Amino acid sequence: ITTTVVVNSYTVTLIDDSGNYLNETVKIEN
Repeated sequence: ITTTVVVNSYTVTLIDDSGNYLNETVKIEN
């Protein structure tokens, strides 16, 4: 079992109209 913990951020994967993947790391403000 592999557990990955990401603190104070998360990655959003979006696909635009051209089919391109857009990976954005969004920081969570506490």
